[in-house]
Amino acid sequence: AIILGNRNTDPYSQNLSAICESSPGWPVFTRVFPILEWSYTNVWSFLKNNNLEYCSLYDQGYTSLGEMHNSVKNPHLKQGESNNKCEDEYNEDYLPAYCLGNDEYERYSRRNA
Repeated sequence: AIILGNRNTDPYSQNLSAICESSPGWPVFTRVFPILEWSYTNVWSFLKNNNLEYCSLYDQGYTSLGEMHNSVKNPHLKQGESNNKCEDEYNEDYLPAYCLGNDEYERYSRRNA
């Protein structure tokens, strides 16, 4: 199963409530956003502590996935960057997404299109 969740830091999610009605033009239903107030670090702690699967691109240095033309590896995960929180135990040029040390840098893997 694939599970998706909006957080208030996601594009177009800043004004959502944890429980709200569907958007205009959609069939009427109640939307529930259980992780709306979670930080980037909260999400990764939950995934890692519960041994949950996630997209393999996050292990390659991506921290925010969009479309192919606007998703890039996060420069703050490049080996030797001072803004990551993992030891230099990886052989890759970029550390995994969960090594990002500052939540504010999550969207740095999105290129302005």
